[in-house]
Parts: sequence; structure tokens; C-alpha cells
Amino acid sequence: MVDNVQQLIIAGTYSYPVRIRILRALNEHSRNARQLAEDLDLDRETTDHHLEIFMNNGIVRCSSDEFGTLYRLSDQIRVQDWSERFSYEFATE
Repeated sequence: MVDNVQQLIIAGTYSYPVRIRILRALNEHSRNARQLAEDLDLDRETTDHHLEIFMNNGIVRCSSDEFGTLYRLSDQIRVQDWSERFSYEFATE
């Protein structure tokens, strides 16, 4: 379940559209930061920045192996939680 702090992290900033795009992508499947940046046409630094914020607030988890770090949604974050609460739609290019 998304708590108030996580809600603020996801939707309480001007970065909201980017953050929702990242969460939607991670909902599809785990990815590394490079894959996310490429798939979403984002700068790698931007992607890393948002992933770090998500990780620090329990929204995203990661696992590492010899091939790198994969990011996924935390078990606490269910798509239903944030998609229902954050129904703002934005145009994707």
C-alpha cells in the first residue's frame, strides 16, 4: 500500500510524469537503469536520480549480480495503489 510519504514522492513534484513513466515500465518487468533510460528516452542521470529517490523511500528495490543491477517495484507497491490514486494522464511522445 502506498503511504503518504510515498505518495508525495511519486506525485508531489514537477517530475511526476517522468516518475509515473518509470513506475509503469518497472511494472511491466524488471530493468536496469540503462534499459529504463533507453526505453523511456530519458537521460541516464535523470533515470538514476529518480531510481535513487524511489529506493530511498521503499518504492523500488534492486538486486545485483555479475550482469549488473536490476530494479523492480517494491512488494509494498502495487500498481492498483498508485494507478488509482494518481490517475493524472499525460501525453507520451
